[in-house]
Amino acid sequence: MIHRVQILLTPLISPLLMFVLLSGCATGHSSPDILHGIVFSSGGQALFGAEVRVTDRRGEHHQARADIHGRFRISGIMTGPVVVTVLHQTHEPLQQEVMVADRTQVLYLRLTSWRHLLEAWQASLEQQDISHAETLLIRLHTAGCPAPIFRHAEHIQQLYRKQTGHP
Repeated sequence: MIHRVQILLTPLISPLLMFVLLSGCATGHSSPDILHGIVFSSGGQALFGAEVRVTDRRGEHHQARADIHGRFRISGIMTGPVVVTVLHQTHEPLQQEVMVADRTQVLYLRLTSWRHLLEAWQASLEQQDISHAETLLIRLHTAGCPAPIFRHAEHIQQLYRKQTGHP
């Protein structure tokens, strides 16, 4: 009886399998993949709680949060170009386009902390590079610098402009 069922099903399975395989190829879409990555600071520390947002070529949005080791995993991503945005409360936001190739790909996403930007801002002022200092001050604001520290930096920069004659 089992042998008879196999004989009856074998002719049905082959055309059905071919239909599924060919229809998958005919759509031109890649199979869904999983995007793995690690979010870390410019100092190399894992960024727990960083929000990772991915927008794929179809405009679909996916997101995940980094774990205590900075790792994240997002499923349902199609291969091809995606836009990755990373947000963290004490770091400058990051946005970049990435090509998702396969399941083995790992993204390493480095964010700059407001403390690092503050140090760079101070060094720019010491080197009398006011235009770079102004750019860093804007970045400092987007990186979640505490308001009192940011206002103090703005005040110092205004004083520097007055003392050096920069407009």
